[in-house]
Amino acid sequence: MTTQIESQSQISRDDVNEEDDDGRETWSGRVSFWLAAVGSAVGLGNLWRFPWQCATWGGGAFIFAYFVALFTLGMPILTQELALGQKHRSGDIEAFGRMNWRLRGIGLASVIGAFGIVGYYMAVIGVSVVFFFESFFVPLPYGEGDGSYFLNLIEIPGGIHESQGIIAGKLYLATMLCWVVTFVCIMKGVKSASWAVKITMPLPFLLLFILLIKGATLPGSWYGIKQYFDFSNWDELSSPGIWNAAIGQCFFSLSVCMGVMTAYGSYNPKRQDIASDEKVISFLDVMASLMSGFAVYSVLGYLAKSTGSDDWFTVGGGGLVFVAFPVAIAQFQGANFFGIIFYFALFLLGIDSAFSMVEAVSTVFFDSDLNTYRLKWSRQKISMAICICGAFTSSLYCFDTGFYWLDVVDLYINNYGMVFLGICETGACGWFYQYHIIENQIGAISANLYRMGFWFSLIAANFFAFALGTPVEVCVEGTCVYEFTGTMGADSWIVGVTAGLVLWVLTIVVAYVKRSEHARKNLSFGKTLWYIVGWENADVLRDFINGNGIGDEAWKQSKYTLRGELYAMVKHCTIGIWWGFFIKYWLPVILSMTLIGTMRDHTYNPPFGMEWKYLSVGIMVFVSMVLVVFVVAIFPEYMTQSVDTTGEYDNLGKRDLPDDDEQATPYGDDVDAAAPAKQTNDVELAEADKDTRFEKKQPVNTADVVEEEETTPLQTDEKAADGDAKDTETAPQAEKTDVELAEADKDTRFEKKQPVNTADVVEEEETTPLQTDEKAADGDAKDTETAPQAEKTDDFQD
Repeated sequence: MTTQIESQSQISRDDVNEEDDDGRETWSGRVSFWLAAVGSAVGLGNLWRFPWQCATWGGGAFIFAYFVALFTLGMPILTQELALGQKHRSGDIEAFGRMNWRLRGIGLASVIGAFGIVGYYMAVIGVSVVFFFESFFVPLPYGEGDGSYFLNLIEIPGGIHESQGIIAGKLYLATMLCWVVTFVCIMKGVKSASWAVKITMPLPFLLLFILLIKGATLPGSWYGIKQYFDFSNWDELSSPGIWNAAIGQCFFSLSVCMGVMTAYGSYNPKRQDIASDEKVISFLDVMASLMSGFAVYSVLGYLAKSTGSDDWFTVGGGGLVFVAFPVAIAQFQGANFFGIIFYFALFLLGIDSAFSMVEAVSTVFFDSDLNTYRLKWSRQKISMAICICGAFTSSLYCFDTGFYWLDVVDLYINNYGMVFLGICETGACGWFYQYHIIENQIGAISANLYRMGFWFSLIAANFFAFALGTPVEVCVEGTCVYEFTGTMGADSWIVGVTAGLVLWVLTIVVAYVKRSEHARKNLSFGKTLWYIVGWENADVLRDFINGNGIGDEAWKQSKYTLRGELYAMVKHCTIGIWWGFFIKYWLPVILSMTLIGTMRDHTYNPPFGMEWKYLSVGIMVFVSMVLVVFVVAIFPEYMTQSVDTTGEYDNLGKRDLPDDDEQATPYGDDVDAAAPAKQTNDVELAEADKDTRFEKKQPVNTADVVEEEETTPLQTDEKAADGDAKDTETAPQAEKTDVELAEADKDTRFEKKQPVNTADVVEEEETTPLQTDEKAADGDAKDTETAPQAEKTDDFQD
């Protein structure tokens, strides 16, 4: 089955090996990209969050839920981000802006989220730096079992309302050191990051492996591993909590919806195999999580046996590595050595994740027209400015109540903001990207009815599913929480799903009835149904991914064939047809349910038991991300870029297409002054026009094409090609003064308009014959240069 396709892919490899000539930086090698991407994905969450989730929900149940989330949620959206960055050669803002200019807010919101995360993430890394330096002292100062050293280090009071305005000195200095290291790693973009990740990525794996061997030799280690892989509690799979935890772990661990993978993918060669990259990143991330779990729980088993308490298994997050592990390390022989390697590994795991988020912010700023045409900052200057702003933000978490605020901001960015962005990103790719393909087949009315109907069905389904489960207060040992067991309780989801499916089917019927005349005459029932409910538009991105994997021609011949799609499902360098379904349907549905369910729960059960006035800080960060998405969608002109007016990416809707006299770059004359072509003399322009007139074609707005009735430059070209006799006839006209030519051009250019056959119009990219006339009015020297050029002109566009 695969022999024919593999042979075709070898023939098509010439396209894949083409060089990128856009001048964009690239990684020093593919291994450097893998190390950087895996380094971003593998972080502190792998070491302390993944094992804790396994212990909380039962190892077997959580690992099963995590792999379901990984294959159906994490990997599809990771593939999308890598592909968008690599195809559009830009960071998150422009990756979505070149899909549609109204989608730039999605990229901007991801930048806000990434910057918010890296601000508090540096403070956490700073704690590991302090522990690293303290590990050189004998005896170790952090061996107390009550975690007092950690609490004293961060100067934390009894509650968020008890702030004394004290800053933790050691933590502040360590956090600033982390920002200095980050700047050194990314100050020259991927050039410096390429060598940095060769240290920060492999070394933590080596150090964790050493710790794993040490932990496995400890008494009680097997007891801890059995707690880690507890396969007896499969009933937890019926709880929404385990699925929310698995989705959150998957998103945070893979660094998706933060702009990181889009930025990293933009520095790959445009024809690099994306599907293989996605699999390497995902499975190395999983391997790091599983290995960290073994290392952590072998040590926790040792603590449980030595102290006689299983409470150590309930410790998670920062308490795991800054309270539980210090106690265990202090009891090791060679405690200083193991303390040094553990906290150095922790520092390295955190720092490459941190500078990946800074690089994501740096990339979108560097790619913007604001920097290209106005500020013109170097990569080093941009990185320094971001690091200075980030260092100021991180210093806020170094105050005595800083870690309380850290929990609040982390909750609303990760559990709310990142999930919301996941809905937006997949919605953009599944419901807006290249949607004209569907509109052309079934008509805009039918396509838009189905698009609006689906989202209305989804909203209605969530409303019934969550509104019919009303809250009931339950008190246990003096602690009261709200559980949603009232009215229909847990069965409310049945009503929600039923209502959603009924509305969805009605939407399909209405869209089919309202299909265009073209669809009625040319499409069968099956094809019409495919264009209504299918994902032909999202498959444009799959074409790019699989074309990179096996070659464009091989994929074109095998797409939508049984043999070809089966091959795509099992081949490492391709993705199957299911990918479009996950992007268009599965991800928006599951993520919207997760987000609304979390909102409902936190509305009645405030997180951390805090008052709403304190939680409002995190809420404002989340609201700002939402507002950015919607404001830019409504007013896209405030973030317009020069590519919007060129038509290169066809990212303007039909209603958004500007008139000819409005097609200016967002920075006006500054852009023109920055363009090299505008600074050349007239002779160079004429020579360049000969070479480039027909090299590239851009989409033409046929409504703006106007044909002249009398003497047009096109007709002049045809007369010039008739022979010497016509050359002689037109010579006196060429001898007219420039003023006469200009006046005649004004009188005749727009006198009469005739209908134009748009099929015969070919748009030119740079200088048009009309512009040649205008140059002819500038002087005799230009007439001499443009005369040969006029003889080669075949088409005319106003």
